[in-house]
Amino acid sequence: MSELIVDLVGALDLVILERLEGGVLSRLGGQPPTWFAGNLREVHRQKSVTLLEAFPVLDAFLSDAEVFWEREEDGRLDADPCVMTLGSGKHLALATVAIKMKGRKFLLLQPIAGFEDRQHVLQRARERSLEHEQVVKRIDLARHPLRRLEQLVTELGAMELGEPQRKHLDQITGQLDALRRRVDELPQLPKAAIPKRPR
Repeated sequence: MSELIVDLVGALDLVILERLEGGVLSRLGGQPPTWFAGNLREVHRQKSVTLLEAFPVLDAFLSDAEVFWEREEDGRLDADPCVMTLGSGKHLALATVAIKMKGRKFLLLQPIAGFEDRQHVLQRARERSLEHEQVVKRIDLARHPLRRLEQLVTELGAMELGEPQRKHLDQITGQLDALRRRVDELPQLPKAAIPKRPR
């Protein structure tokens, strides 16, 4: 591997492993990235450690890769992104690719850049969505006494009232109509989410 390629692999934080006869995976390139070498050391300090002991999330994909590598033609097989906890306790999002090229078999490992930031954004979006849902539920609860109040005002309007009481009732009705319009402009629960009320 040329010096330029070694530097490029290092800049990409990439690990390239070649699968040799007997299932041995040999790392190519210069100094291994900190996340890779550090986890190998963290998992078993007292003895040498295999790739699967250090990165157990690769187990299922390596089985698929073995089948893929046995094919005649060249190509690549991409794993779904996975998140694992390193020996240091930190989380690592890992992109994994198996490649067969000119009869040689390779496994590429690379941390997913910006994954934690994206996870944080998604987590905040979920939290905001839950907060919005709670607000909408509270608004929905406020609609029930409003309907009851409208019903009472309607019943009161059907009664015999004096002129002063009728004027007050008209003012109440006007304010109630304005309140109803404002409430109707607020977010509402989807129809499927509104529970049926007992009769």
